[in-house]
Amino acid sequence: MNKSNIEKNFLLNEVHHRVINNLQLVLSILTLEKHLGLKNSDEIVESTMARVSTMSIIYQSAYDVDGLSSLDFKDFIDNNIDKFIRINNGSDINVELDLESGINVDSDILSPLTLILNEIISNSILYAFEEDQEDKTISISLKRTGDKSAYIIFEDNGIGLPEGLDVNNSNSIGFIIINLLASQLGGQFSKLESEGTALKTDFFLEK
Repeated sequence: MNKSNIEKNFLLNEVHHRVINNLQLVLSILTLEKHLGLKNSDEIVESTMARVSTMSIIYQSAYDVDGLSSLDFKDFIDNNIDKFIRINNGSDINVELDLESGINVDSDILSPLTLILNEIISNSILYAFEEDQEDKTISISLKRTGDKSAYIIFEDNGIGLPEGLDVNNSNSIGFIIINLLASQLGGQFSKLESEGTALKTDFFLEK
């Protein structure tokens, strides 16, 4: 078997592995939502469609950078943030980005990290803003904290989270999912002080 065929077979095996893992993740999320009973069927279908669309963006971006190799997460966000806003029906949302370059992640990190970002964006668009609020803005910061660690901070200028809410011990499906994904990264999800909502995910660049 020549080198080209070996590489193609390797990529096919990697695709199969990641598709199975992410389908299992979607199934687990659906099972969780059904078990908790906190969403109606229309909301479950809509949120599932957004998650599947997010996974599609992840795969396409991975292939665009030489197969399934690592990519710069700044470039990934720059290239796809408008898509994440659109699939969550946030056409009236302004986005501000402060992203450090050179924070490279492979697909094992990219998938859960992007799903965390999508969950936060989705929750913000659904719940953070008053209907008549004119300036609806979300901000995303990405910074390295060490050779193998970084953080991403999401902020919005909405009404803020309920006072006393513990984002690590909440019955919100979104926060439950985010905490599970952060644990998968070996990281930590936390709430920061803010007039609106500010959420931080610390993560490692290698599993």
